[in-house]
Amino acid sequence: MANQRIDALTVVNTHGCGVVNTSWARHLTNGQKLTLGNLDNYTLAETVGFDTDGNATCKALSAITVKGLLVTTVEEEALYGEGDLQGNYNDFYNAMGDMVRLTIQEQYLRFEVTNFTKNAGLATIALGNVAHYDTTTKAFIVSAVGTEHVGYATAVNKYDVVGADTDFGFNIGTPTIRLQCK
Repeated sequence: MANQRIDALTVVNTHGCGVVNTSWARHLTNGQKLTLGNLDNYTLAETVGFDTDGNATCKALSAITVKGLLVTTVEEEALYGEGDLQGNYNDFYNAMGDMVRLTIQEQYLRFEVTNFTKNAGLATIALGNVAHYDTTTKAFIVSAVGTEHVGYATAVNKYDVVGADTDFGFNIGTPTIRLQCK
């Protein structure tokens, strides 16, 4: 039988996280209320309208042909004991009903992410690779130029890989890559 407290102690470091590297990044004002399920940070979402209280709402991106907004909610860190953090950055996620911060994906916006996979045949991630967001896996798929993933051609959300094994990843103990919006 499942137990939420046991899960909280044993299922750790499983959520996507990241950091925006662009100081001029623009966010949608007042946030959006997340509907239709939970969503990790540094995944893509789309707006869906308003709830009965007038709050703007969003949901996970529905298709690779829809322009997405980057989920960049600030983690609410609780200190306890001797000032230790309540979990690592990849322990946080956005629950359905939470107000999330959405960042507009503009050309040259840079951000780092942990939720990525390599396209089949790609041995190592390097500068100059390309990526796109996959709505099925909720991850960024990295490909070599010339041998792009089958979904890359029709994807609206495309990126250049401008960093691999970044400092943010080193600091949280998880591999990260830096992407730049096309």
